[in-house]
Amino acid sequence: TSTFAYNILANGLFSTISTWFSFATSLIFCARKSSPFANTIGAFAFSSRKSIKTIKISESITKIGYEAFRDCENLLEISFPLHKKIDIEKLAFFGCKSLREIELPKGWIDLKGAFQGCVQLTRVKFNGEFDYMCDVLSAPYPFHGCKNLSQIDIDPSVQCAKLIDGVMFSMDGTSLYKYPPAKKGNMYMVPNFVKKIENHAFADCCIKNIALPDSVEIIGELAFAEKQLDSSFTIPDSVTTIESLAFVNTNIEKIVFCAIIIIRGWEYEHRKVKR
Repeated sequence: TSTFAYNILANGLFSTISTWFSFATSLIFCARKSSPFANTIGAFAFSSRKSIKTIKISESITKIGYEAFRDCENLLEISFPLHKKIDIEKLAFFGCKSLREIELPKGWIDLKGAFQGCVQLTRVKFNGEFDYMCDVLSAPYPFHGCKNLSQIDIDPSVQCAKLIDGVMFSMDGTSLYKYPPAKKGNMYMVPNFVKKIENHAFADCCIKNIALPDSVEIIGELAFAEKQLDSSFTIPDSVTTIESLAFVNTNIEKIVFCAIIIIRGWEYEHRKVKR
């Protein structure tokens, strides 16, 4: 095993000679206080480095650039400083196919699609303080393609979300944020206090039977995207709005509407759905 500690210089460059990257299996990122750019890991800095297995980010790092670790397909572990705010640029860890668990640092406000395509990811833990979890999980959706994600944990310090039977909700329960895609079960009945199914809430999920209560008023963007539901799906008469692409790329053949509602965008663009 080869471990290298990288001292970051101006413009996101590193003091270690770049030809050494192909041999490193464990990376520890430190920073030089003398450099105004010492807190940044640059865009594409380690993309497609197949030798990398572990990464440790020190508290001095405040930014990880665009696609910095994209397609590091043998990466097994990322260690973040849990009480440090870090700006993660878009798709920073896209396609890290061997990554299984992530514990997010405090105050990570926008995940920017950071972990899309991490197909072996099974567990995510949220730490720290967020104002709105729907902003954290906003587009680009950070866990798109993570179909093995079965467990979401929330630290008690998170004040805007809670878990009920392993499913993530807003603190008042009126918004359903995320059903883990690989959570086991044959049927899920959404609780009757939920008013909104948030964006991506059931995206990529393996569960086929989902029942919506009469309390639901809004179905968010891509809420059921890429999901194998039963061939028929009923929208209760309480629903007033369905956002764009809510049922895109599903196998639904028939949707039963119990009321006149507002449908935004192109939910049915990729499927011929009977309405």
